[in-house]
Formats: sequence, structure tokens, C-alpha cells
Amino acid sequence: MSFTMAPTRVDWLPNGMRVLTRELHHAPVACVMVWYGVGSRNEPAGRTGISHFLEHMMFKGTKQFPMGALEEGVKLRGGMSNAFTNYDYTSYYQVLPARHLEFGMMVEADRMINMNFDPDLTVRERGIIVSELEGRENSPHFWLQSGFMHEVFRQMPYRHHVLGYKDDIKATTGAWLAEHYQRFYRPNNATLVAVGDFDTEQLLQMAQRHFGGLEPGARVEPLGLREPEQTAERRFEVRRPGPNPYLMAGYRMPGDDHPDIPAITVLSAVLSGGPSFAMMGGGAAMGRSSRMYRKLVASGLATYASAHPWSLAYEGLFLANASPVPGVAPEQVEEAVFAEVEAVRQDAVPVDELERAKKQVRAQWIYAMESAMNQAVLLGATAMTDSVEGFDRALERFEAVSADDLLRVAQTYLKPERRTVGWFHPEAQAKTIVSAPYKPPESELTGTTPDYQKPDSAKVEPPASGKRSAILDRGRIVRRELPDSVTLLVYPAETIPSALVRVQVEAGPCYDPEGKAGVARLASQLLTRGTQAYSADDLAIKTDSLGMSVRVDVGRETAVATLKCLP
Repeated sequence: MSFTMAPTRVDWLPNGMRVLTRELHHAPVACVMVWYGVGSRNEPAGRTGISHFLEHMMFKGTKQFPMGALEEGVKLRGGMSNAFTNYDYTSYYQVLPARHLEFGMMVEADRMINMNFDPDLTVRERGIIVSELEGRENSPHFWLQSGFMHEVFRQMPYRHHVLGYKDDIKATTGAWLAEHYQRFYRPNNATLVAVGDFDTEQLLQMAQRHFGGLEPGARVEPLGLREPEQTAERRFEVRRPGPNPYLMAGYRMPGDDHPDIPAITVLSAVLSGGPSFAMMGGGAAMGRSSRMYRKLVASGLATYASAHPWSLAYEGLFLANASPVPGVAPEQVEEAVFAEVEAVRQDAVPVDELERAKKQVRAQWIYAMESAMNQAVLLGATAMTDSVEGFDRALERFEAVSADDLLRVAQTYLKPERRTVGWFHPEAQAKTIVSAPYKPPESELTGTTPDYQKPDSAKVEPPASGKRSAILDRGRIVRRELPDSVTLLVYPAETIPSALVRVQVEAGPCYDPEGKAGVARLASQLLTRGTQAYSADDLAIKTDSLGMSVRVDVGRETAVATLKCLP
């Protein structure tokens, strides 16, 4: 089966604003995003965190939409609204029923030019952001990642955390925010991304109506700094309260627009499974047939192990992470991780393993295309750090990767002298600390939960009338009664070439026998660990070879197995 991405429509408004559109008609929903070419990389010394601070202030209201009116207006229309800040960009989005698409444009155009920065609100927000930073500091991985970025980047501003330093946050003023806003929040430094159930020509008319008359600003110059070449391995340790040791190692690699990035992505799938492109576009899926899972997790050395690229606009990293099983020496885990990295540098990846990795990458990309918001996020992020063509031709470029390409990029970028190695070592009192499951750093997105204040109803823009669209065409649902009281429901949707199979059984924790609490959850987790027909290894290879994504969740009364695959 072949699948070619339809090209993204690219248009430009007279003021220099780029407009990217993709129609997606399987549900009456649309996502509107405005991406600004400003992130923590654009912050001068003493003003770190100001891009994220400004993101918070963008929810404080304008004359047209007083504080709370934006959120209330989106809620009344059945939508959602939020924002996030990255090293390379800041993005604001609305996900709405398609008939209310124009409201999202109206909101974003208004706050592109009409924000004001009340000194009292600025002072209040300082405390909120400091609290957010201190919340991050409760995680051992915050300190490990912060130390890691400082070791890797000695010159470039990627070394500073997106939230900034506490003293800089406390010093931020309304005047600083206004200056940052006036400099970067202009149409010629912005990209409008729209994905969903709309007619493109009508959408472009809306874009011209709301954004076309806005005045452009001065051109934002590219980042001038470049990081000096690294010629020797760098090491550091973090010792703080925490539950478990954790390894974060990274190899320097090119920026996101480099032609070697597709091969690096496929190489990461060989080592630890296809990357998850959904939502914020990074991270690694721990494929059970991958090298690191088999050698570290399945063998009992590590509770977690992964490898994945972390792409930034000017320079990226290839990360390898692992956490030892209690009782296993950190040195033993590190040796095993680097042995797997060295193996792909020494020998070409076998053809069957290469094809399995490419299938996983391809499948994860297609799965991400199912949602209007996922498409909009991935398109916007790729357009900001690479190009629109990089999004449109992603599948073609992954498919073109050869075993020789993998060997070449491994030998070029995964050299020990290009490596930075960081270890988090818990202090003694850390045994009492319980931590949430760790998610590897993807692109250091920091989302805002707006400081919500319910406005007067008179100030809230009422929903415009519009034709409601049915979410599902009931006439297309196929129902069959199968043996053993099994009901089969099928709904065909041709927009994206993927299939979702969901099996739900009455087998949740409420059925646990007396004195055996947890047995339902344990049984559910064993469903992916092999059967009478397939060993755990056979099942892992078979599902990974088909690009399948398998997940089991347990509710109070039910266990739900979800399998996503390409037809």
C-alpha cells in the first residue's frame, strides 16, 4: 500500500504573513494556529524566560476580548484554546467546530496587535511563573536536563531553559514585555496554520479579512551564534533528592533542516522503536523488537531505555536515556547503552531490521495525521524549524533511507567525542520520594494553563449561527453480531489510510478476587507479552514489522485493548 501526502497549500498575505492550509474532512472540526518565530533562543542575557512570560500575558485580554472572554467564547462554541513556548517558536491555537473557525482567527488577529501589559497583572504573573518553575524543580529530570543543556551548548542560547532563570523572571517588567511583543509579534514573523473541515478559498478570505490589514514589523534576523565544534566527551553529575538514577546522553547533530535528519530518525527506530510524531512531535516509542528494549529492558538491566532525535532549528541532539533496575549498577547500564550505539556504527543494519524500522516510522507519521490538531502542530513545527516541503515529503524521505545511510550518519554523528553524558544520582533521603512516570524531553514545550477569570456575559462574543455538521454518518456504521455474544461495529473513514481496532471486555479491577487487588491490571499488561501461538519476541517482531501500535488500558470495570495499524 502506498500513501502520498497531499501537498500543503502555501499562501502569503501582502504584509508578509505566511498561511499554510490542509483540508481534512473526516470530522467537522478545524484547528487554527498562529506560530511566531520567537522562542527562548531570542532572549538576551538578563531576560531569559521572557518569551514564555509573554505567552502567559497573551491571555490577559484586550479591549475587544477582556480577560476571560477568549476562553469563555471558545467554550461557548465547544472548542479548546491554549498555547506553548519552545526554544525556536511560540504558538497559540484554537480547536473549534468547523463552523466557528473564523472566531479563532478573529481572536488571534486581535491579540497580535492589541495587547497591553498592565503593571499590576505583570507583577501578579511573576509569582505564577516562579511557582511554575519551582514546580518543575521538584522533578529530578529538570535538573538533569538543565545541566545537560548547559554542558552541550556553551555559546548558543539553547543552553537556557525555556522558563528562564528565577532572578530574570522576578525582574521582568511590563515595559520589557511590550518591547518583546512589539519586536516579534508581527504578521511578517508569523505563520497561520489551519487544518480541518473547511474550504481553502473561503479560509483565505477570512485570513485576509482579519490579518491582511495588520502592519508588518522589522525583519527578525537569523540567530548569528554557532556552537564551536566539540572535540572530547563531556561528563557531569547531578545529585539531588529523587527516586532512581537516570542517564541522559546526547550526541550533537545538525539542525532540523539538514538532509540527514530522516536517516537519523530511522536510526532511532532501529535502536528503540518508531518515534511518536503525535501532538508535540517528539519522543520515542519503545518498540519491543528494538535493540535497546531487548538488550536493556527485556534483559532486566533497565526499567526504561530509549534513543531519539531532538531537533532544533540550528542544531539538534541525538539522545539516549536509560534508568537502571534497582540493584543494577549505573555503569553497567551505561556500558550497555553505548554498546548498542557502537554496534550501529560498526555494522550495517540488516535489511529486514531496516524495513521494520522504516515501517514503524511511516506508521507513526500516518497515525499523527488522523487528528486536525496533530497535523497542525506537526506542520507548524516543521515549517518553523525546517520547511513546508520537509513536512510534505516526510514519508518519501523516510522511505528513501538505506542501510548505507544509517551506517554513514551513525559514523558521522554518534562519535564518542561528540557525546555529552549526564547522570542523575539520588541522595539518600530520596527513597521517600514518589515520582511520576518520566517522559523524555521532546522539544521542551511549555504550555500555558490560562489564569481564567469569568467575564461578564455581555462582553463575550456570542456564537454565530451556522450549519451544524454530524460527527458521524450513522448510515455508514456496520453492525454484526458474532459468536459468543461479541458485537462488531465498523465505521469506514477514507481520509487517512489507517485502522483502529478497539476491544473492550468486562475485566476491570472491580472484578478482582478478594485479597488479590491488582490482578486485573497485571493480567492486562501480560496481553502484549506473548501467547501460546507467539512468544513475546515473535509477537514484538510481528507487530513492529507491521507498524502496529498496541496499548492496553484498564478502567474501573473494563479492560480496553487498542490496536492501531495500516490496512
